[in-house]
Amino acid sequence: MRGACHVFAAVLYELTRDEDYHLVRIASNYVGLYQQCSDPARHVACSKGDFIVHAAGVEQWNEYEKRTLADIRSRSLPGAGPVTLLRHKVADGALLLKGVKETGGQAGLVNEWELTVNPDFVAEVRTRAERFIHAKGDTLRLSKASHKC
Repeated sequence: MRGACHVFAAVLYELTRDEDYHLVRIASNYVGLYQQCSDPARHVACSKGDFIVHAAGVEQWNEYEKRTLADIRSRSLPGAGPVTLLRHKVADGALLLKGVKETGGQAGLVNEWELTVNPDFVAEVRTRAERFIHAKGDTLRLSKASHKC
């Protein structure tokens, strides 16, 4: 489910507290036509050391960054200039799911980074995330997977 990474990250963070992950909001300095807030969240995930842990699995930050920057550049407006990704720690999952304003549009209730936090949406994604995380088992845990931290 696209647009649900913040809920997935919050659930992963809750279910893997023993991993000492950090929640990270990944933003870009590129503001394209599709972005409406001044400090957007391009992606939200868990992170530890040089690794990012999200619904796509575990990957090294530099590989994720390379792939994501290529995607942004492929959609950038001509003359957009250099693009970088910025990682910001989020204090806890509750901030990701806290509604701060009602948009009145399709997104409805959003958090401070303009991510949807409608209760029905969050409940559905939470259920899917819990099932997915339990099915993936140790593959989303850096301490048990074959990744070097």
